Amino acid sequence: MDERWPNLNHLYPTRFPWENGHIESFHNKLRDECLNREIIGSLLEAKVLVEQWRIEYNTNRPHSSLGYQTSQEVADHWQTTLLICPSSGVRSTSLSRTHVDCRN
Repeated sequence: MDERWPNLNHLYPTRFPWENGHIESFHNKLRDECLNREIIGSLLEAKVLVEQWRIEYNTNRPHSSLGYQTSQEVADHWQTTLLICPSSGVRSTSLSRTHVDCRN
């Protein structure tokens, strides 16, 4: 190991798929819904296919973990929330929350 670089293994302790289920789920969806459906002839074609799938995944597809909203809907909601009450320090465990009270 190169002495100039610190050992960062303690920052990334995950060693098994079951310890990182949300990432494994994403990778399975990417593989099953995008990569395994096409015969990819070039790196450029792969980049185009993955980008099209990414846009579909983030803008049109509802996610159960987001209260059956799309990632874009959740991002738009939180961006609007931060614009409306930037000093609110809003913290929430529910990403599907549709109303934020900005009063102190």
